Amino acid sequence: MRPRRWTSRRLGAHVFTHPTLTFLHDYWSAKRATRSMPARSDVNPSELRNHLSWIFLADVMPDMSDFRYRLVGNLVSDYFGTNGTNQTLSAVIGRYGHDTVHATLFIYRRVASSKLPIRLVGQANWDG
Repeated sequence: MRPRRWTSRRLGAHVFTHPTLTFLHDYWSAKRATRSMPARSDVNPSELRNHLSWIFLADVMPDMSDFRYRLVGNLVSDYFGTNGTNQTLSAVIGRYGHDTVHATLFIYRRVASSKLPIRLVGQANWDG
């Protein structure tokens, strides 16, 4: 699978129509302040309480080889049919095949290296 070419731009809150996305954008912006992204210690799950069901947090593994899910909200788990808490991305989505794992790792690595959030929009055929 060939990764898409990406264009980067800062996302303003005006591009979001879902209240959770608007909240997360504002939260991220406030926590990062003048930095490119907030520190791990800046993100407090109790402050995200009203939106936790739609959120997952992942830790970057050494050399961005994979990502380990630290927290997975129940609506995310329901959507994907599994709760990946304390598992790696590769283990959680491995059942969808190498191409899906490769493409998803590409996106996560892009976020980790650019230190910018990415919003993906479009059709996905991750479950056949």
